[in-house]
Amino acid sequence: MYGYTPAEAVGRHIGFLAVPGQESAFDDVLSTTRRGDGVCQFDMQHRAKDRKVLHVSLTASPIRDSTGKIVGVSSITRDVTQRRLAGEQIRQLAAIVESSQDAVVGIDLDGTISSWNSGAEQMYGYEAGEAVGQPIAFLAVPGQEKDFEEVPDRIRSGELVRHCETQRRAKDGKILDVSLTLSPIHDLSGQIVGMSSIARNVSSERAIEQQFRQAQKMEAVGQLAGGVAHDFNNLLMIVHSCAQMILSRPARTSPFPSMRNKFAKRQIAVRRSPRNSWPSAASSRRICAPWT
Repeated sequence: MYGYTPAEAVGRHIGFLAVPGQESAFDDVLSTTRRGDGVCQFDMQHRAKDRKVLHVSLTASPIRDSTGKIVGVSSITRDVTQRRLAGEQIRQLAAIVESSQDAVVGIDLDGTISSWNSGAEQMYGYEAGEAVGQPIAFLAVPGQEKDFEEVPDRIRSGELVRHCETQRRAKDGKILDVSLTLSPIHDLSGQIVGMSSIARNVSSERAIEQQFRQAQKMEAVGQLAGGVAHDFNNLLMIVHSCAQMILSRPARTSPFPSMRNKFAKRQIAVRRSPRNSWPSAASSRRICAPWT
């Protein structure tokens, strides 16, 4: 643990293992043991030969002679550095999960909610005390309960579900569009004992996408209407040009003397039609050439 051989350690004061600035911790151990308080437990730090700082759990007890007099101290020291670091990592991860804006939910394999972070409280409106112990299906949108029944089977097989688009119902009855990631939770032996659910509210993004699609549809309709109007204007110009050509000739030489009044009415109607540009006389003659 410390890297010292017996020859290097025996005969030295126990304080040589102290982390600089923490020498008083050893004085506390010795004074407590000298009082005869029995077996005492201490959590402290020691420094190894390579100057590495170790987190240790130290158990100290007095050594007595035949008369009962305390003549020394027996200590049993256990290196708990890895356990301490693991505990710190767990606390850090717990803090990250708790402060996440995403809804992070722990779920047992039977579908019961076991943990509920503040992000879930904000997203769904339920406090942890209201949600923990409830079946996860209580968030189901009516008619979509079957989705919750299929999930545990997929997780039991070790499947990881990433960014699944689905819906959830909040406490106020509002339907939320969410992006869901589900993953199995393993114990120390590797057995799957539950699942974690991370949900992100994407309702705003989906609303924007819907508005964009609607705008695209309206743009397509506008282009279609513009094309129809353009074609209709072309027809009107042809009718106007032909009517103008026929009416410009004397009645006695017109190929359609009986239809002059009808052509005149159609020409007036076409002129009243908005947003038209009328062809010149030359273009009118070109358009109606087969009629003359």
